[in-house]
Order: sequence, then C-alpha cells, then structure tokens
Amino acid sequence: MLKKMFTDFSFLTAGTLLLSVSINVFLVPYKISAGGISTISTIMLYLFGVKMSLTNLIFNAVLFIFGYKYLGKSAIIKTVFGIILLSVFLEITSHIPQYKENEFIGILSGGVLMGIGVGMIVKIGASTGGSDFAALILKKVLPHISLASLILIIDCVIVILAGMVFKSFTVTVYSLIHLLVSSVTT
Repeated sequence: MLKKMFTDFSFLTAGTLLLSVSINVFLVPYKISAGGISTISTIMLYLFGVKMSLTNLIFNAVLFIFGYKYLGKSAIIKTVFGIILLSVFLEITSHIPQYKENEFIGILSGGVLMGIGVGMIVKIGASTGGSDFAALILKKVLPHISLASLILIIDCVIVILAGMVFKSFTVTVYSLIHLLVSSVTT
C-alpha cells in the first residue's frame, strides 16, 4: 500500500512537472492552446496579465466542486494534489527561459511532453483538473470511448474557442496539431 502511494505520488509529481514545462516553455510563447483550463489560463495571461498558476487554481477549484462526486475517494485525493502540484509547477517553470527558435518544433515538443505528463497522471487514475478531470467523469458515462479520445474532443472545442479569442487561424491550427500529438502520446 505504501509502495503504491509512493509510486502514484511520483507519477503525479513527474506528470505535473512535464505538463507545466510543456505549457510555459513550449506553448505560451506561441499562444498555443493546451486545452482545458490551461487555455483559459493562457487567455487570461495574454489579455489581463493574470498568472497562469492562479487562474489554474481558481478555475480548477470551481470545476472540482461540481465534479468531485463522480470520482472515488482515491481519485479525489490524487486530483486535489494534481491541481495543487500543477499550479505550483506552473509558477516555478514560468521562470524557465521559453523556447522561441522554431514554432513547429516547440509545438511538437510541447505536445510530446504534455502527452507523457497526462499519460502518467491518468495512468494512476488522477487528474490535474480541466479537461482530463472532465474526461474522467465522462468515462464513467461513456466507458466505450478511450480517455485520450474524450480529452481530445473536449480540448478541440476549447482550442477552437481560443482561436476565436486570439483571432488567429494559425494559432488554432497549431493548437490542434499540438492536441493531436499530445493525445497520441497520452
């Protein structure tokens, strides 16, 4: 039992760290939408200067209040830790220099890192809030659809909305490419 808890916490920590590096280092410089709450955080950062870590924490707390009853006790605890860890790591990794050499390489790198991070997190039945939390809930209702597919569907809708906010077809297409890479990697 103790070994499983340690393994789960290790996966959750590593996964949230990879997610935050993906977002802050590879996606934010190009306004690429990561989907879920991260997209809302990116929009709030660019439009109003609100820190991504704060937006992530607030929006996920609200989502968690509405969705906690759909998950078991273990998933709830892991999700709370996932939300907190992601918010902490988003703040810490915001000080890492951003990758700005090549937009396409940034998008691919961000997608792979995000896919690995999300895969590690959902493998242990946890979430960082946002679209993976919503997908875990939907998985209970739609067990025949893979978790990665549910995350991809939710994120595609959010990405299209972000494209409308940023008024950029290029950002929307690159965000969709990122989501495809991330989903396949997950």
